[in-house]
Amino acid sequence: MKKITLLLSTFLTMNIAFSQVTLDAEYNDDVTIMKFPNAGEKIIVIDEEDDYNSSTPQNTIIKIYNLDNSLYKTIDIGNADNVRDISQHIVNNDDKLEFMIQRFSVTNPDGSINTPQSFYIINEDLEELFRLDEWSVQETAIDSRIHEDTFLYQTSEGVKLILGRRDLNSNAVQSRIYSLGGNGTLSTNKVSVTEERSAYPNPSSEIVNIPYTALNNEIVEIKIYSINGKLIATKKMDSQFEKLALNVSSYAQGTYIYSIKNSLGEYKNKFIKK
Repeated sequence: MKKITLLLSTFLTMNIAFSQVTLDAEYNDDVTIMKFPNAGEKIIVIDEEDDYNSSTPQNTIIKIYNLDNSLYKTIDIGNADNVRDISQHIVNNDDKLEFMIQRFSVTNPDGSINTPQSFYIINEDLEELFRLDEWSVQETAIDSRIHEDTFLYQTSEGVKLILGRRDLNSNAVQSRIYSLGGNGTLSTNKVSVTEERSAYPNPSSEIVNIPYTALNNEIVEIKIYSINGKLIATKKMDSQFEKLALNVSSYAQGTYIYSIKNSLGEYKNKFIKK
């Protein structure tokens, strides 16, 4: 009788515990929650609209929701762009949200540059606050060499932005440091789909290392696409390694898309074969 009572008590306890978890909302895209000085806590949904069966590059749509899941703002930042951070009071002191965006270079079939890479900042009304063509957050001095994407730094003199560029012929790196005009401080919540890091070196003529995360001995699927959406290669990776060393020596010059699919979700980014 004591065993039956104990089992019944355990079942009731587990039932009560599970009943305290409730579903607030479900989204079909990558989601994070950020807290802003005036706007408060917002749900950020980034829809990159990547249709790999389409020959036309798809746009990146940012949807911002209040915590009650009501829509606050929808922003279309165009194609070939990647959201690096969202802030408030970092660039300006108005109450508009600020979007820091990296535009990837787009190459023609013959390898010539159609659209150069650039880094730019816009606000929630799509007003451009800053732009620097041919510079990137992926070449930012020390951090890019240890394969991190840090490009904003909180200092005693405010927030600093570091951008870099690499000469494809000499492989020399240049870096610039900018002071941002807002009086806010950096949020600890960064816009990041997963904990995956960017491919390196980028660009490359031979080997591109693609870091990935494999949890609980899972199999991670990495796919490589041309910029026009053609599937080039599919790789299955496990937890024995932390990166895929992709030989791109036979690839034509240009921009390629890679996707990493694991239990954390799907991460997408680009690399350039030079």
